[in-house]
Amino acid sequence: MFLLRMPLHYQILLAMIVGSIIGLVVNPGDIPLEDTTAEILSLDAGGVRIQEIEPDDQTGWTATYPSPDVFQERYQNLGTDILPIGTETKTIEVTHRRVHISEEADNITLRYTRRYNGSRIVNSLSAKNPEELKEKYPQFAKSYEQYEGTVSRKVTITAKTIGDFFLRLLKMITIPLIVTSLVVGVAGLGTTERIGSMFGKTLLYYFVTSVLAITTGILMVNLIRPGIGAELPGGGEGVISGEDQSLGAVFLGLLNNMIPPNPIQALANGDFLSIITFNILVGLFIIRVGGESGKTMGNFFQAAFDVMMEMTLFIIRLAPIGVFAFILYATASQGLDVFKTFALYMLTVFLALVV
Repeated sequence: MFLLRMPLHYQILLAMIVGSIIGLVVNPGDIPLEDTTAEILSLDAGGVRIQEIEPDDQTGWTATYPSPDVFQERYQNLGTDILPIGTETKTIEVTHRRVHISEEADNITLRYTRRYNGSRIVNSLSAKNPEELKEKYPQFAKSYEQYEGTVSRKVTITAKTIGDFFLRLLKMITIPLIVTSLVVGVAGLGTTERIGSMFGKTLLYYFVTSVLAITTGILMVNLIRPGIGAELPGGGEGVISGEDQSLGAVFLGLLNNMIPPNPIQALANGDFLSIITFNILVGLFIIRVGGESGKTMGNFFQAAFDVMMEMTLFIIRLAPIGVFAFILYATASQGLDVFKTFALYMLTVFLALVV
């Protein structure tokens, strides 16, 4: 077949184009909702609650904030005069209400957009299954029923499943390939003296390139700011916690991560720094042991590396299918918005590479 004889990069490009077109065609778009109002109330504990009133007079989307300051931070464009005083209840208009639904095999994501007195508000909500969605967000039950029978739902679920399968294949081969290639590479040097020389040069190269990459990355990200305003499937309000760490603490943490207390656990957890260190040591001591034992171990890892490489090449040949599935899922669930986000990321990476 002609397509199978095409170079792999052309197959991937074709998969992206076809997946994008099909995804845009089946994308269901946003489901419009009736305009309504929302009430803002003060709570006895000092918090603030905002609750939307659905057209059928049922309570709709509700959120509670621990203090007026937190509420103001979330809804900066509403102004300070919107806060209720005492038992007072403030009412605001909720217009341009829309909900966008996308579903995977084990998750349903809703992107709920509307305007509070003209200010755009977006919330990402999720549920594990239709029953949970109807229980947690009954105001969107009818919208889901409209979406449930569409072609888009079947396409996104199928595409995401295929894409995840391909991604799992890539993850499956990553650790074995790193392990065998490192051991074979180090053991193939033949002498420990060459390893010492190589280690010094590698460390210097790693340090210089890391500094350049970090500096360039920070510069480009702050100039272009990719991802700002992006709404990703499954995304929601998140809280980032943790204490600031000094440079010394970060460096000490890296040193600690280099030595795995349990190499098997490091392999299972995908701790790449620990994996790299351990397998360099394995290759080094294969050289030190030498003799028949060293040769046996070297042959074992060489054979394992050959098998892993063949498996990797087979998985890579499936890349057009995986790329097609992922781009189909992305465009079917997000539409043209996904290209705006990707374009900024691509521009950032391109300029960083040029620098």
